[in-house]
Amino acid sequence: MRKLALALVATSSLVASSQAVVIYDSFFTDATETTFQTVTDTGTLPRAMKGDFFTVKNYDPGVTQYNVNTMSFLFISWTTAMTGENLKAELNVYRTAAGTTSGTDPAFSNNIYSSTYDLGSWTQALNTFSRINLATPGLVLDQPNGNLYGVTIRFLQNDLVDNNRSAGLVNNTAGLPAPVNYVGASSNGWYRDVNSSGTIEGGEFRIFAAPSMSNLAMNIDADPVPEPASMIALGAGALGVLARRRRKTA
Repeated sequence: MRKLALALVATSSLVASSQAVVIYDSFFTDATETTFQTVTDTGTLPRAMKGDFFTVKNYDPGVTQYNVNTMSFLFISWTTAMTGENLKAELNVYRTAAGTTSGTDPAFSNNIYSSTYDLGSWTQALNTFSRINLATPGLVLDQPNGNLYGVTIRFLQNDLVDNNRSAGLVNNTAGLPAPVNYVGASSNGWYRDVNSSGTIEGGEFRIFAAPSMSNLAMNIDADPVPEPASMIALGAGALGVLARRRRKTA
């Protein structure tokens, strides 16, 4: 399968990034978020829709779930974009991903989030990528690390599948052990909607030949949600502080 390495351009975003904790990150090599992984893509059509399965990082102590603020992707332009185009992104997140790599059964099930984003006019040079941050209000991830989620993203122009725009891949050409992610985990590989059905099937799993390791380029910002016991403890602590202040002022 032919692949294409791409140049970095200034990042762009649909929404402002949040101050929340990152629970999944295959963009960067470390916590400084300054050095990108090697970005690539497949040269094989169709490429408008891609998918992957992933797990979030281990929950922090006292955290039972995450309210996701944004899911970000590296967006690739295969041709110079025209001004005034009606560009859209369709995002779907699934609670269950079987990690299927063969057959015609859906790779993901139990949809928990679905949204279409109007990106409007988008101008971007040939064979470059930028970052798009898609707001995900109401998306909750509440499975412990190790349980797989699924995600798909598809790009449309004038409500038609647009293979000149696609979500990029990160590629570990050094052949280090998969996964290449900085935060969270994903098995080596990704999915491509080969039959243009609008769904991802097991047989549409794709992987670059070894020693190359690759995943969908994705980053997830979220707010941790404390478990009830932790909230009670915090509340009790706050009441204690308030009581001490009252005694001092009495």
